[in-house]
Amino acid sequence: MAMTHRTLAAGAAIAALFAAAGFAVAAPATTAPSYEEQVRQLTNQERVAGGCPALAWNDKLAAAAKGHNDEMAKTDTLSHTGKDGSNPSQRIDRAGYDWQTIGENVAFGQKTPAEVVRAWMNSPVHKANIMNCAYLDLGVAYAPDKKNRPYWTQNFGTLHGVQAGTAKPTTTTAKPTTTTAKPATTTKPATATATKPATATKPATGASVKPTRPRDDLGADDDLGADPEPE
Repeated sequence: MAMTHRTLAAGAAIAALFAAAGFAVAAPATTAPSYEEQVRQLTNQERVAGGCPALAWNDKLAAAAKGHNDEMAKTDTLSHTGKDGSNPSQRIDRAGYDWQTIGENVAFGQKTPAEVVRAWMNSPVHKANIMNCAYLDLGVAYAPDKKNRPYWTQNFGTLHGVQAGTAKPTTTTAKPTTTTAKPATTTKPATATATKPATATKPATGASVKPTRPRDDLGADDDLGADPEPE
């Protein structure tokens, strides 16, 4: 049935009459933000508090994150290297994002957006990506595996030719290096960054993090370029 302005006005008047008579009138249903959007909002809270610009949602970065995250959940593997050997920059290229700088955080086991952002912020190498003021865009992916255990991926980026902000001193710039660190959490987040040099090559590197409590199905993460081996 077509709804006219007169019909809508009559409906509002009826609702007002019910409210005046003491009858409860249900509020319109609202949809909670997705887990992915909640991660973006929480990430931006940390960035703004630290003096960095808020990140805009980018569908291409989100598509690259989702493809890799779904694969990790399907194969029970936490790594920056895809099963096809791809690194973050290659996956983001395939998604059509023309980047000048990118970064990736992945994690496993945190049940909520607040938990995963807190885990990343508690690890210096992952916090460096979140607090890198040079990034302007973000895509996020969440997926549970067959045992309903969560996997998370953040892809950060700035488009080629766009004026970026100022990176924090702790972040990786022109020549990133591989690092390792132990987070305060009991999960296994991991990070990767890449910056396009003047040449046509696109290096990418990552940092793998060992948990404080061993997992029952995966061994310690290797550096970028090799997947974790099952125990």
